[in-house]
Amino acid sequence: MRYTNTTTAIRSAVLTVAALAAATGVCDAQGNSQGQAPTSGTQNVNVVNTPSVNISTLPAVTLSGTPSVNVSSLPAVTLSGTPTVNANVTFPSNLGVTLTQPGPLTNVGRLASQQYNLASIPYTIGACATKIGAFGADGTIPCFDMTQHQGQILIVTDIEWYATGSSGSACYVGFGFGNGFLLSVSHGGPDGVAAKSEHLTTGIKMAGTPAASSNCSGLALYAQGYLVPNQ
Repeated sequence: MRYTNTTTAIRSAVLTVAALAAATGVCDAQGNSQGQAPTSGTQNVNVVNTPSVNISTLPAVTLSGTPSVNVSSLPAVTLSGTPTVNANVTFPSNLGVTLTQPGPLTNVGRLASQQYNLASIPYTIGACATKIGAFGADGTIPCFDMTQHQGQILIVTDIEWYATGSSGSACYVGFGFGNGFLLSVSHGGPDGVAAKSEHLTTGIKMAGTPAASSNCSGLALYAQGYLVPNQ
């Protein structure tokens, strides 16, 4: 009977301690609160001893299931408000074109009416004082005179001549007027005939009617040139 009373006394003491723990919110051995309901208010949380993160040990990221892009399904682009471009350019029918600068080659850029083919043939052009004629469209060679072209100047670009001398001797041929003068020299061949051609890119200007002369006989000279305003 004494053992029974002692057991009963111990059991009564344990129940008493459990009741006090429930009333005061004491935690049990596992840290669970006993007998106290959780509060709903905001509580401050202090985090200490946070672990360091090494990004080199992060796992690889794999993207899968990304949608494909189809350019054929892109919306159409519409341009509005663009100006109208007129590709038709109309010049007036009476617009005149004037060529004022010659090209890099002889007689380039000159009108046909400005160009002249001259000849100095004494035995056929005896009526001309300077023995110079200009080939006409009908094949005739009327006298050429710069007095008929007032305010203009003759530019001679090409000359070709033939004369008769003696074998190996020099034939001198002069052609021009005033300061515009060309001297050409050639030696006679075995038959005594001397010949030469001169081609000048810029030409020689002659304000007056040119004349031809030579120390050899039977001179036949042909020249080409054009007229320009004497400015």
